[in-house]
Amino acid sequence: SAALRLAEKLRELIAGTPFGEAGIITSSFGVGPFHPDDDIEGLTRRVDKALYEAKDAGRNCFRSTE
Repeated sequence: SAALRLAEKLRELIAGTPFGEAGIITSSFGVGPFHPDDDIEGLTRRVDKALYEAKDAGRNCFRSTE
């Protein structure tokens, strides 16, 4: 849940900050827990899938593997 709160806070901060000539930008995040039997490839695959689900949902959001 801490990772979910952090992702939302970062998303809001980025969306609320003008970036010079680039203007307002948005961000999407994939978030998921690390399980005891995980390896880096498995974790990366899960959160990458969540990231693409967030982008498919309209961007500027986050999705969790939970």
